Amino acid sequence: MQHGFSRLLVVAAMIAASVHPLRAQNTITLEGSVKSEGVGIGSAQITAVNVATLESSRALTRPTGDFRILGLFPGQYTVTVRSVGYKPASDTVQLVIGQRARLEFTMEKSAATTLEGQMVTGERVKQVEVQRLSVSAPVMFFGRRSSRNMWQSVPPETMRKPRSASCLASARALARTCF
Repeated sequence: MQHGFSRLLVVAAMIAASVHPLRAQNTITLEGSVKSEGVGIGSAQITAVNVATLESSRALTRPTGDFRILGLFPGQYTVTVRSVGYKPASDTVQLVIGQRARLEFTMEKSAATTLEGQMVTGERVKQVEVQRLSVSAPVMFFGRRSSRNMWQSVPPETMRKPRSASCLASARALARTCF
């Protein structure tokens, strides 16, 4: 029994090991760095958009300015970099399976390096008009699930009158058998 379990474990490990390289062969990793005046820019937003499918992938740069976007499919991509205080930078790259893709961005400082606040004003609403629509419908309460409780819980004026006495008798018999 122990020998069969170890074979199963070895086969499972071989399958798991073979699946990862297959997935890695179908996608591409885009790496690069974002710098300004030779210094890496941290927390810059990187967006890679596939030109054909418009599918986008995003990443943020590390404090050193390096970035990595995993799982891109082959195709042409427009890669855009944005960071507060810098002008956006963009580049187009063709990604091919087996290629090691790397982009280097040099950002220029923007003329407007500070963010300005915005004042939002509003008025408190003093009156609120509430309008309620009342809809009433008979509610059936079954209690102990007997036909007597069922017929007593519905007000008689809301029930349809049976066309004949035989209809009323058959309705009560049906209620007794169902509940």
